Amino acid sequence: MQSVSTTYNYYEPEELPYAQDNIRPYSRLAEWFVLIVWTLLCWEGVFGQYFRDALPKQEAWWMRLTPWSLYPSELGFYNPFFLLIVVFITMRGRTVGYKTVRGIGPLLILIAMGMWGAFHGFVAGAPGNYWLADFRQSFLMAIFVPFFAVIAPRIRVDKLMERFYKIGIVATVYCGIAGMLVFAGIWNEFDRQVPYWHGSFVLILMYILALTRIIVTGKNTFSSMLLVLALAFGILAPLHKPATVGFVIANMMILVIVFLKRKTLGTGAMGRSFIVFVIMCIFAVGLLSYVFTIGGGTAVEWVQRKFFKMHVAGGGDITGGRLEFWGWGLAQWKMHPFFGTGYGFWVITSTGEGITRYLPIHNTIIETLYQMGLIGFIVIGWTVLFCVVRMFRFIKTCKDPDDWPLIGMFIWVVTMLVASCYGKNLGLTSVGFVFWICVAFLSNAEAQHFMAINYENTDAQYQR
Repeated sequence: MQSVSTTYNYYEPEELPYAQDNIRPYSRLAEWFVLIVWTLLCWEGVFGQYFRDALPKQEAWWMRLTPWSLYPSELGFYNPFFLLIVVFITMRGRTVGYKTVRGIGPLLILIAMGMWGAFHGFVAGAPGNYWLADFRQSFLMAIFVPFFAVIAPRIRVDKLMERFYKIGIVATVYCGIAGMLVFAGIWNEFDRQVPYWHGSFVLILMYILALTRIIVTGKNTFSSMLLVLALAFGILAPLHKPATVGFVIANMMILVIVFLKRKTLGTGAMGRSFIVFVIMCIFAVGLLSYVFTIGGGTAVEWVQRKFFKMHVAGGGDITGGRLEFWGWGLAQWKMHPFFGTGYGFWVITSTGEGITRYLPIHNTIIETLYQMGLIGFIVIGWTVLFCVVRMFRFIKTCKDPDDWPLIGMFIWVVTMLVASCYGKNLGLTSVGFVFWICVAFLSNAEAQHFMAINYENTDAQYQR
C-alpha cells in the first residue's frame, strides 16, 4: 500500500477560531426587526402629543395593562417574553465566539449607578414615583445594548440605514405639512394629531445619515439631495424649538467631524460638505421665509412666544425658566454635595390655576450632579467621556466609504449628548431607545475593528 505523506507549512498562519465564528451571513429577520423598531419609535415620537394626553387617562385598553402608563415601546421592550428572548440571544451570542461589546464594564457601571440613584431616591422619600420615572429615563434603556450588539454582525448597516431614512420620508412630510396646517389655522397646536417635537430628534438622525452618505461616499445625486432637503423640511417647518436647536447642533457636529477626518475623507468631502451646506442654508432661509407668511404672521407670533417667550406670563426669559431651574439644582447639590438627593427630586412649580407640578431641570449635567452627588457625577462623567473618546478614535480611523452609517450614528449620538445640556431628550423613549441602539452598533463595529487588528498582529507573529 502506497503511503501518502502530508506536508504542513508551519509558516502559514492558522485561521483563528473567533474569525470563523464571526463569519455569518446577514439575517433579513434581524435587519427588518431593527428597521421596524426604529420606524415605530419614530412614529411614537411624532405622535407624542397624543400619548402625553392619553396615557395619564389610560384611554386605550393596552394603556391599562400596567399601572405605570407605559409607552408602546416600553410595553414592547419590558415585557417578560421579550426579555427572555433578549437574555437567550445575548447569552448564546457570547458563547459562540462573538466578542461584540468591547469594554462592557462602562455600560454596567452606568446601569449600576442608575439603580443606585433609584434606590437612594426611594429611601430618601422622593415624592410619588418620580424616582422610578428618573430611573426609566436614565440608564434603564441601556440594558438592551448587549442584545443589539450581538445581532449587529448579522445586519448590513448601510442597507439598514438607507431603508430607514427612505421610509422616514413619510414621517418628515407629515411633520412639515402638519406644521404649516397649524400656522394656517386649520389645526390647533394642541390637537392630538399634530406632530410633537419628540419625533423630530429621530428625524435629525435620518437627516444626518442622508447627509453623511452624500459627503462621505460622494453619491450626491439629485434624488439624494432632494431627500436631505425633505428631511430638513420636516424638522424645520413645525418650528419646534428643541428640534430647531438640535438641527443646528447636528450640522455643526457634521462640519466638525468632517474637518477632523479631512485626511481620511480627502479634499473632495470638504468640498462636497461646503456645497451641501450652502444649498441647505439657501433652502432653510427660503422655507422659513415662506412659513412666516402663512396665516397672516402666525408663525412669527409662534417664534416670539415659543423661542423668545414674548407675550406669555413671566415672559422675557428665552431659556423658559431653565436658568432658574439650574440654579435650584445647584442649590440642591450644595445641600447634598457628595451623595446627592437620589432620583425623583424635581423642581416644584405652580400654574396660574394653583396646580402643583414637578418638573425636571432640563440639564442632564446639573441633574446628574445634584441627584448623584459629586462622587456619582465623577463616575458617570468619566464613564461617558471614556466611551465617547473611544468611539471617536474608532470613527477617526474609518477609511472605507461604506462606513458612513457609523460616522452618521456617532454624530447623532454626540448631538444628543450636547442637546441633553438644555433638555431631557435622552429620557424620551422614542429618542432613548434609538440612542442606545446606535451605541450598540458603534460598540459592535469597534469590537470587530479591534478583532481585525488583533488578527493582523497575530498573523504577523506567525509570519516571523
